[in-house]
Amino acid sequence: MSDSKRESPAVAISPQLSGERLSELLSAVSEAPDFEAAATFMLAQFADIVGARRALAVTLDSPPRRFINTASIGFEGNAPPTVSIPTDDLSNPLAVSALSLHPVSCDGVAPLPGIPFGEWTAIPFPQPQFRGAPALLSEAELDLVQVKGCQVRRRAAVDRRRKLGHAPGGVALLEASVNDETLAALVNAAALAGPVLARMAAVEEFEERIQASTGDLAEQNTRLQWQSRELEKANRLKSEFLASMSHELRTPINALIGYASLMLDRIYGDLTPRQEEGLNRIQGAAQHLLALINDILDLAKIEAGRMPLHLDDVTLGDIMTEISQQIEPMVKKKKLTLSVELPSSDLKLHTDRTKVKQILLNLLSNAVKFTHHGGIWVTVSRDEEDLRFDVRDTGIGIRPTDLESIWEDFRQVDQSRTREFGGTGLGLSITRKLVDALGGHVFAESAYGKGTTFTVVLPVRSVVRPDDPPRVVDEVPPPAPAER
Repeated sequence: MSDSKRESPAVAISPQLSGERLSELLSAVSEAPDFEAAATFMLAQFADIVGARRALAVTLDSPPRRFINTASIGFEGNAPPTVSIPTDDLSNPLAVSALSLHPVSCDGVAPLPGIPFGEWTAIPFPQPQFRGAPALLSEAELDLVQVKGCQVRRRAAVDRRRKLGHAPGGVALLEASVNDETLAALVNAAALAGPVLARMAAVEEFEERIQASTGDLAEQNTRLQWQSRELEKANRLKSEFLASMSHELRTPINALIGYASLMLDRIYGDLTPRQEEGLNRIQGAAQHLLALINDILDLAKIEAGRMPLHLDDVTLGDIMTEISQQIEPMVKKKKLTLSVELPSSDLKLHTDRTKVKQILLNLLSNAVKFTHHGGIWVTVSRDEEDLRFDVRDTGIGIRPTDLESIWEDFRQVDQSRTREFGGTGLGLSITRKLVDALGGHVFAESAYGKGTTFTVVLPVRSVVRPDDPPRVVDEVPPPAPAER
């Protein structure tokens, strides 16, 4: 119930509880701002009718195991007594009144210690039946109840209310003796007001539960936001660490490759066939390891914001010539064909030359890797603002269900330990991130078993966006093959 005191409706009810006045009382109760105000107003009207100086409203608690006081009048100087009665305490006349729906009157006997009423009358008010409600006392059970000093004033109307599916709601405890005629009118008014009070109490309880749940959700949301920030911080620190370790990680690998090359060139003397074979394997493994490290460091640099854009005017023909020269050895080794079609070799772009080369080399090396026979075609077309690069191959293709997952970090279509193609699974992920950094987009179309086409759309003039890292000089590693 609400802890705040609100003003009761300003409606004066005549001591003579006529039908018209009863209607006014019920209307005023239903229009009260909350349960406490409604119960207090009803108590005040009942007390006025019988001339009671003080009164208490005792209602069923939730969960329904006790009757507790929820409203009072006439206790200006002192706080009202605390009432808490178990619903199964049939030695207490208030519980008997609430559970039987019969009024109870007592003379000189207080229903509980601490209630200073010399004589009093309990007017029960029911509520609609609900799950878990205490059972009403039958007339036979009521015959066995002995309440010392009190009288159960039975009324025939109670049986009719039992049949209508009512449950105990509580009692209005009035410090007065009430005659039969007035008692009948008050019991009838309480029976009509009870469901209204019960509905108001249920609404307030529901609102309190919603507020409590909302508070829990807000707390959980705050906790999740904190955890998200911590995860982002940890991920950023990881990426910054890897990005800063680029030199330390690459230097020993480059040393292995360099010394192996010197030995293969007979700088340190002649080699036996077995020594030459071993050095070739060392060099190949080191180059493969360097490519893997480059992929991981590229991803870390992008996530750490340490791979900025270096925009400049470049010529499309120059870029494609360099890419063709770099990819040609791989194409010849697998006996494939490579075809490049440009709208104009003199076409100028304002972009990051290194990143465009890495994007296209990733896609071309990817195509060579997964193509065993046939060829690879690169077609470039232009509209007013964009360039479109289509890289088509006759390779193994990609299943439709895998077309979206190939862009995920460390994801390869074949994730088994016995997969035919190696790699980190970062090539296409890095490609998409680089394309996005340049303000473009990339997508793939494929016919499984027949080939794949990767399409990159880049603006003719890229710009540095507000959320891009500052354009500072930074090491950009050589492009490495991409993987599916």
